[in-house]
Amino acid sequence: MNNPIAEQFRVALNFLLQQEGRGAQVRLALAQNIDRGYLNAVIKGRKPAAEEIRLKISDQIGRASCRERV
Repeated sequence: MNNPIAEQFRVALNFLLQQEGRGAQVRLALAQNIDRGYLNAVIKGRKPAAEEIRLKISDQIGRASCRERV
């Protein structure tokens, strides 16, 4: 993967999913209506995440972190 933004996003996403624990990938895919196979390919680095998908995931992560602060 030659896109540094996509690679940084993938690394950060992996870190956050590990923090969330078991089932986090499935919960994220369902919450944002992202195909689970595609999300897994992004996480494994087989496919870069499209801008639309990065925005959906960022939105979901932002909502989750806001709930933790309240």
